[in-house]
Amino acid sequence: MKQHDGARRFIGIAVGVFCLWMAGCGTLASKARPGEAEMTLASPASPPAEVALGEAAAKPTERDAVKTAAATVTPAAATGQRQMIYTATLQIVVADVSSSLKSVQQNAESMGGYLQVLTSDTVTVRVPAARLQEAIAAAEKLGEVTGRDIRGQDITEEMTDVQIRLDTALQMRQRLLTLLEKADETADAIKVEEELGRVIQMIEQLKGKIRFYESQIALSTLTVKCNSPLPQQTSEQRVPFAWVRALGDGMLGANTHRYAVEGAARHGPRFDLPVSYIRYFGADDLAEAMSGNEVYIKVQRNENYQGGTLDFWSALARRTLVESRSIALQKDTALTLRSRATARLFTGSRQIAGKPFGYLLAVVADKHEVYAFEAWGPAEAFEKDRPALLKAVQSLDVDP
Repeated sequence: MKQHDGARRFIGIAVGVFCLWMAGCGTLASKARPGEAEMTLASPASPPAEVALGEAAAKPTERDAVKTAAATVTPAAATGQRQMIYTATLQIVVADVSSSLKSVQQNAESMGGYLQVLTSDTVTVRVPAARLQEAIAAAEKLGEVTGRDIRGQDITEEMTDVQIRLDTALQMRQRLLTLLEKADETADAIKVEEELGRVIQMIEQLKGKIRFYESQIALSTLTVKCNSPLPQQTSEQRVPFAWVRALGDGMLGANTHRYAVEGAARHGPRFDLPVSYIRYFGADDLAEAMSGNEVYIKVQRNENYQGGTLDFWSALARRTLVESRSIALQKDTALTLRSRATARLFTGSRQIAGKPFGYLLAVVADKHEVYAFEAWGPAEAFEKDRPALLKAVQSLDVDP
């Protein structure tokens, strides 16, 4: 009888200690930083010596499971290697959104990754961590990069904590199995079985957490958002020159004159019109023309504020076109005019209402004036007229 009483007291102590350990784990986990409840697990205090068993007490299959789960943590800790989760986000202005998104997806799949999320303008993929930089470099070639955010999260401590808790839970399970074999009373057996069920549930949760961490470490996340210009208000605050802010407006259907003005058409900057084009509007510092295939020309002449250089105006124009107009610029070259003046030539494209459009901008600057020669239109007609448009640019009447 005394032997049975001693066994029951021992079972009660073991169960009580386990309950305190479980409660401690829950309290520590609840103190995790906001937003990290799913990513951070607190480590428990070391279990009392009378209820802790070594790995040798576990069944062979359990011992193998412990070694397998710990393998991703222990070697890294021993060598000083950190366990990192990497995520990358890119914002890119592209000419064709749908094909660019598909390209990112196909590239990830060719690397052994997979598609996670796909929307009308954004794609998120998972790629092997060792090839993340390669995937980023491939995505950046699709267009003009306007935003880049690459982050790493160190979860070495979290991985170690989870492994410690799993080891302890496995040991506790074996100890409870031993106590269950010794329990002579039904009430004692029920108590041990209840706690054993909780331990088994905890083991499965911890194993799942380790698998989750391993997958996050092995595969990095890459999100690519296409055609994501900055808000117009932000661009206007950063660019104080109205004519620069207006670049690209004509292609979007704004800031072009809707009605031809016969008398005024002869005014404005001078240049040779391509064949089959007519000039339908002109003012002191503005000229507009078009072809029958809806390819438009717009030429502005503006005061060169404090003698700004060609490099200054070109850089400002490029930034505005990319950030505010989502125009994917493919080329940036120098062009010599007939007057020997030098122009900076940009060519690019953009999707409008699901259709591709071509775009051209030439910037010319002297000490007193800055010229902006724009041309745009449906891609097929624009490409056909491109040589004639370049000749029109070269004919600009600008002093060298």
